[in-house]
Amino acid sequence: MRARLACSLALCQLLLASLAAAAPTEPPFFPGAEKKLSMTVKKWQLKLFGGLIIKDDRVERVFKYLEDLPGDMKLRRFNLHGDPKPTARDVHDHYLGWAAQNGYRLLLESRTLGKEMGITEFYHKPGADGGAFMFQVSGGKLLWIWESGHCPVGPLFGEWFGFPRVDPDLTPPDGPTPWTQRGDLPEIDDAKLNVRVELDRWEIDSITADLARRAEKGKIEPPLDAIALAGPEMFKDVRHVWYLTFAAPQEEQDALCAPWVGWADANAWPALAEGSLSSYAFSFHLTPGEGGGLLLTLRAADEVTIVVFDGGPQLEAMNAILETAAKAMDAKDSSEERR
Repeated sequence: MRARLACSLALCQLLLASLAAAAPTEPPFFPGAEKKLSMTVKKWQLKLFGGLIIKDDRVERVFKYLEDLPGDMKLRRFNLHGDPKPTARDVHDHYLGWAAQNGYRLLLESRTLGKEMGITEFYHKPGADGGAFMFQVSGGKLLWIWESGHCPVGPLFGEWFGFPRVDPDLTPPDGPTPWTQRGDLPEIDDAKLNVRVELDRWEIDSITADLARRAEKGKIEPPLDAIALAGPEMFKDVRHVWYLTFAAPQEEQDALCAPWVGWADANAWPALAEGSLSSYAFSFHLTPGEGGGLLLTLRAADEVTIVVFDGGPQLEAMNAILETAAKAMDAKDSSEERR
């Protein structure tokens, strides 16, 4: 009898341990922060408080998407205290450490540069034991948003740009989703960084599949639908994507771009084009396919944008997009002429 009880107790402990291991790990509060607002967001709360808390239509659409997912969405606001008062960089370091320990990826970092830097960051972990976490620091206040459980990244992109929604694919990954960032990337100039977006293979697949699904349902207008439909094929060999913007006056832009151009040359990605387009000067390096990659630099009056693909896009799919776009433009011109 005792042996049976001991065995049952051991099985219960194993079951509880496995459930605990599978439970999403909620981000911690920032040390010493004063909590001013805390809620588990429901639809009626979002309608009531959304206009007071959210001032951006794009963010509101993303909120609504997250709220519709099976997990709980929690929203909290804090005041930051201390001597000296914690900075946005302190909050960044705190949550970057938490993310590294718990398998979360920093997908978006957006900074407001000035006398006191503000920062918005978005972290994500695929799978039932993961979630989506966003925080924003500005003026000594911290906004903290957490969605527990599997949260497909792809629909977030479509919601942000306002494409009509289709039912998202909520199937979690059936195995590990490794982060394949290469180690030979040029050093990112942290002092000038404005925006940093990083996507790996799983995020790329999620985004391209969601956009293709919207296009198939007629939710994306031509010629953008051609890009969405060709996305899964065009980006199938792209392992990792970086999108970076820097604040830099024109006299500093050559020095900022030079390491990236040299890195592309070292990887045998030839320069295919260089010139100006609208208010931007650009350079474009590309080797298609799995062993290749892409580098695009854009220079404006006081800003530099750098886009990098590790793994090159498929040229056949790109040609199909250009042909479809050209046909759409010709059809539009003919329609206007008939009028």
